[in-house]
Amino acid sequence: MKDNGRFILAIHMLTLLAEKQVPLSSNIIALSAGVNAVTVRKLMGQLREAKLIHTQTGVKGGTTLAKDASKITLKDVFMAVRDDSLFGVYSDNPSQECSVGRNLKSTLSHLLRDPVNSMINSLDNITITDVLNGVLIPEISSD
Repeated sequence: MKDNGRFILAIHMLTLLAEKQVPLSSNIIALSAGVNAVTVRKLMGQLREAKLIHTQTGVKGGTTLAKDASKITLKDVFMAVRDDSLFGVYSDNPSQECSVGRNLKSTLSHLLRDPVNSMINSLDNITITDVLNGVLIPEISSD
Protein backbone atom coordinates (compact mmCIF):
# COMPACT_ATOMS: atom_id res chain seq x y z
CA MET A 1 0.00 0.00 0.00
CA LYS A 2 1.31 3.45 -0.89
CA ASP A 3 2.13 6.05 1.78
CA ASN A 4 -1.03 8.05 1.21
CA GLY A 5 -3.17 4.90 1.43
CA ARG A 6 -1.52 3.84 4.70
CA PHE A 7 -1.92 7.38 6.04
CA ILE A 8 -5.65 7.52 5.28
CA LEU A 9 -6.19 3.99 6.63
CA ALA A 10 -4.30 4.87 9.83
CA ILE A 11 -6.50 7.95 10.28
CA HIS A 12 -9.56 5.77 9.73
CA MET A 13 -8.35 3.27 12.34
CA LEU A 14 -7.52 5.88 14.96
CA THR A 15 -10.76 7.79 14.38
CA LEU A 16 -12.79 4.60 14.75
CA LEU A 17 -10.96 3.78 17.99
CA ALA A 18 -11.65 7.31 19.24
CA GLU A 19 -15.33 6.98 18.40
CA LYS A 20 -15.93 3.54 19.90
CA GLN A 21 -13.71 3.96 23.00
CA VAL A 22 -13.57 0.19 23.54
CA PRO A 23 -10.97 -2.34 22.42
CA LEU A 24 -11.58 -3.31 18.79
CA SER A 25 -10.29 -6.31 16.88
CA SER A 26 -8.42 -5.97 13.62
CA ASN A 27 -11.38 -7.71 11.94
CA ILE A 28 -13.84 -5.04 13.13
CA ILE A 29 -11.49 -2.26 12.04
CA ALA A 30 -10.94 -3.95 8.67
CA LEU A 31 -14.71 -4.24 8.11
CA SER A 32 -15.16 -0.55 8.83
CA ALA A 33 -12.34 0.45 6.47
CA GLY A 34 -13.19 -2.08 3.77
CA VAL A 35 -9.72 -3.64 3.76
CA ASN A 36 -8.15 -6.96 4.67
CA ALA A 37 -7.50 -7.56 8.38
CA VAL A 38 -3.88 -8.48 7.56
CA THR A 39 -3.38 -4.97 6.18
CA VAL A 40 -4.82 -3.52 9.39
CA ARG A 41 -2.56 -5.69 11.57
CA LYS A 42 0.55 -4.61 9.63
CA LEU A 43 -0.37 -0.97 10.09
CA MET A 44 -1.14 -1.57 13.77
CA GLY A 45 2.49 -2.56 14.22
CA GLN A 46 3.64 0.85 12.97
CA LEU A 47 1.07 2.70 15.09
CA ARG A 48 2.01 0.66 18.16
CA GLU A 49 5.71 1.36 17.59
CA ALA A 50 4.88 5.09 17.42
CA LYS A 51 3.00 4.71 20.73
CA LEU A 52 -0.32 5.79 19.22
CA ILE A 53 -2.18 2.56 20.06
CA HIS A 54 -2.12 -0.26 22.60
CA THR A 55 -2.97 -3.82 21.63
CA GLN A 56 -3.88 -6.65 23.93
CA THR A 57 -4.28 -10.28 22.95
CA GLY A 58 -6.80 -12.72 24.31
CA VAL A 59 -10.55 -12.96 24.74
CA LYS A 60 -10.85 -9.44 26.14
CA GLY A 61 -8.14 -8.17 23.85
CA GLY A 62 -8.23 -5.61 21.10
CA THR A 63 -6.78 -2.28 20.16
CA THR A 64 -7.27 1.05 21.90
CA LEU A 65 -5.75 4.50 21.59
CA ALA A 66 -2.58 4.93 23.66
CA LYS A 67 -3.50 8.53 24.48
CA ASP A 68 -6.41 10.91 24.15
CA ALA A 69 -7.48 11.54 20.55
CA SER A 70 -7.00 15.28 21.09
CA LYS A 71 -3.28 14.60 21.68
CA ILE A 72 -2.76 12.60 18.45
CA THR A 73 -2.03 14.86 15.50
CA LEU A 74 -2.15 13.90 11.85
CA LYS A 75 1.58 14.68 11.78
CA ASP A 76 2.07 11.96 14.42
CA VAL A 77 0.08 9.57 12.24
CA PHE A 78 1.88 10.53 9.04
CA MET A 79 5.31 10.15 10.63
CA ALA A 80 4.32 6.74 12.02
CA VAL A 81 3.31 5.25 8.67
CA ARG A 82 5.40 7.03 6.06
CA ASP A 83 8.40 5.63 4.30
CA ASP A 84 11.20 7.62 2.70
CA SER A 85 9.22 9.33 -0.03
CA LEU A 86 5.89 11.09 0.11
CA PHE A 87 5.08 10.62 -3.57
CA GLY A 88 6.72 7.24 -4.08
CA VAL A 89 8.80 6.06 -6.97
CA TYR A 90 7.07 4.90 -10.13
CA SER A 91 10.14 3.02 -11.32
CA ASP A 92 13.10 1.50 -9.55
CA ASN A 93 15.09 1.44 -12.75
CA PRO A 94 14.63 4.57 -14.90
CA SER A 95 16.80 4.81 -18.00
CA GLN A 96 20.19 6.32 -17.26
CA GLU A 97 20.46 7.13 -20.98
CA CYS A 98 17.59 9.63 -20.67
CA SER A 99 18.19 12.95 -18.89
CA VAL A 100 14.65 12.91 -17.46
CA GLY A 101 14.92 9.31 -16.25
CA ARG A 102 18.37 9.91 -14.83
CA ASN A 103 17.58 13.19 -13.01
CA LEU A 104 13.86 13.45 -12.22
CA LYS A 105 13.95 11.81 -8.78
CA SER A 106 16.76 14.00 -7.44
CA THR A 107 15.30 17.13 -9.04
CA LEU A 108 11.84 16.58 -7.53
CA SER A 109 13.37 15.70 -4.19
CA HIS A 110 15.11 19.07 -4.16
CA LEU A 111 12.17 21.10 -5.53
CA LEU A 112 9.52 19.50 -3.29
CA ARG A 113 11.48 19.41 -0.01
CA ASP A 114 10.13 22.73 1.35
CA PRO A 115 6.50 22.29 0.20
CA VAL A 116 6.40 18.73 1.56
CA ASN A 117 7.89 19.80 4.91
CA SER A 118 5.34 22.62 5.07
CA MET A 119 2.49 20.22 4.44
CA ILE A 120 3.78 17.76 7.05
CA ASN A 121 4.18 20.52 9.63
CA SER A 122 0.66 21.79 8.94
CA LEU A 123 -0.64 18.34 9.92
CA ASP A 124 0.49 19.16 13.45
CA ASN A 125 -2.55 21.45 13.77
CA ILE A 126 -5.12 18.72 13.09
CA THR A 127 -5.97 16.04 15.66
CA ILE A 128 -7.87 12.78 15.57
CA THR A 129 -10.54 14.57 17.61
CA ASP A 130 -10.90 17.09 14.77
CA VAL A 131 -11.35 14.23 12.31
CA LEU A 132 -13.86 12.49 14.60
CA ASN A 133 -15.85 15.70 14.98
CA GLY A 134 -15.93 16.02 11.20
CA VAL A 135 -17.12 12.48 10.54
CA LEU A 136 -19.84 12.75 13.16
CA ILE A 137 -21.38 15.69 11.29
CA PRO A 138 -23.73 14.16 8.71
CA GLU A 139 -22.91 14.79 5.08
CA ILE A 140 -20.32 17.55 5.09
CA SER A 141 -20.56 19.26 1.71
CA SER A 142 -17.57 18.66 -0.54
CA ASP A 143 -18.02 22.05 -2.25
